[in-house]
Amino acid sequence: MTTTLIGYSAVSGTSMSTPLVTGGLATIISGLKAQEIPYNTGVLKAALMNGATKFNQSELIQGQGFVHFNNTWNNITSAAKDENNLPIMLEATPQTGFFEHLTNIRQNTETLIPFTVITSHPENIIITLKSSQQTEQSYTSFTEILPVNTSQFSQLVYLNIKPQMFDVGTYGGQIEIKVRDEEISLDIELILQAEPDFKVLFDVYHTGSEFAGSIGRAGYRTGTFIEKINQAGGWVDIVDSRLDANILQSYDIIWIPDPFRSDSPEPTGMGSDEVAAIREFVENGGDVIIHYLGLFEDPYIAQLDNVFGTDLTMLNSLIGNFDMEAVYNGEGLAEYFLSEGALDHELILNTSRIGYGVEKISKYATNKISTNGRATLVTEDSSIATYTSELGGRVLVSSTDAWFTSIFADNDPTSSDSKFTANVIDWFNQDERIVVFEYSQNNMTLAHEFSILRDGLPINSDPLVLVKKDGIIQNVSEFEELVDGTRFKLTVDISKSGQYEVLIQHEDTEYLRWIISKNLSHVFDSDNFNLSDPVFIAIGIVIFLGVASYLLINRRHQ
Repeated sequence: MTTTLIGYSAVSGTSMSTPLVTGGLATIISGLKAQEIPYNTGVLKAALMNGATKFNQSELIQGQGFVHFNNTWNNITSAAKDENNLPIMLEATPQTGFFEHLTNIRQNTETLIPFTVITSHPENIIITLKSSQQTEQSYTSFTEILPVNTSQFSQLVYLNIKPQMFDVGTYGGQIEIKVRDEEISLDIELILQAEPDFKVLFDVYHTGSEFAGSIGRAGYRTGTFIEKINQAGGWVDIVDSRLDANILQSYDIIWIPDPFRSDSPEPTGMGSDEVAAIREFVENGGDVIIHYLGLFEDPYIAQLDNVFGTDLTMLNSLIGNFDMEAVYNGEGLAEYFLSEGALDHELILNTSRIGYGVEKISKYATNKISTNGRATLVTEDSSIATYTSELGGRVLVSSTDAWFTSIFADNDPTSSDSKFTANVIDWFNQDERIVVFEYSQNNMTLAHEFSILRDGLPINSDPLVLVKKDGIIQNVSEFEELVDGTRFKLTVDISKSGQYEVLIQHEDTEYLRWIISKNLSHVFDSDNFNLSDPVFIAIGIVIFLGVASYLLINRRHQ
């Protein structure tokens, strides 16, 4: 809460919480100095975290909880002291839902699992792995703790997982952390599954430094998406190096989160050779996911030439290869924050599998994407677009990353955000699919041109096309083959009012579904004004008869 000219106002976010917590800790420090109790960074941070009020939720959602400075003070003053009267403090995170996004490990894959240790005495840290299995292949047989840094009060410690040639199964154990007489035990359970069906390259080399703290397997921005990939049978490798054809050939999907940050130092830029390698990867059937925050110029610091967000020139040099362009809408940081953009929602166009079961997704106030050629828009405000190459390589570009994050997608598995996230993974893993090339709609007709693909090769058989109007099957569509069973065109007559449902399926698998509501209000839409519409003809006749009757009556009176 903060005071305003008219009372109190609730404000959230790091910008508000940081000064408030800092002020509280300044008060704690003042009290410690008054009582001549020594302290260091580890003492303060561990006491602050341990004293917070928990909400019985994942630490990825609640953090450490609600700050409680009385508890912080009591933790410090009641702690055991060393020979120099320094309080002995120890804390570790996460403790609730430990490693939520890290439970599904794949055979013959290596990964590092991070956790954080905070202590007043880093030189005395002892970390031990213990297995709960009583078998030869115990938890500790393929895990180890990498060396800790004994000079840092707060640090990431990595659990190294190397499950080569181990049996599929569940492995449980504990990580015991001890500092002098203080001890914490963290339970961990790893589910070792078969080798992955597909592999994802998670590109952090071109990701902005501001973003780095929230990425990775346990990151609140990326953890949920990584876990869903694991659950779908895939595996994510975090790669921090330039990209070339040799690296890319080992992967099925390239995932590029929040790239080309203009407020970050190199190496967030991408060279022309890397762009060429990615373009070739897609044209040969590989898949790419790109999501960015957009470009926002801050008018208050414009004199410093400071820019927050994405370098659109660099971004467009990449996505321009896939018939897309990110368009700067001139929105500044002030408008971005005042608009409460993060609370906005984006409606989904049901023109591909990505829209199934999804009504709208959370989004930030961001720039739009323009498309041409083979690219297709997915959302109504043009913030997400897709592209498919002739051999089936797919690209998804989004100017909002909200649906990739734990904050939105993980809160409710039945939410549109979660469904959309799952749909994206499903879309990338569909060997058999329909690709839409052209889409047009007016008051009279709905038209689509599309191809049917399996593993990049065409299926030489017609799909089933079904059209319903107000729930009743209609014969109001025309289906024609354009190119040797590889490309088709569907035209649907929607000239009459009502609700139309168009379904395309192949071999009992549903591919595309559209629902179009047609009523009189659509006739007067300025973008679809069509004098040849039967409704306009009827209205014209009524007006003509009315005018004619009026003139005839007046003539008789005269």
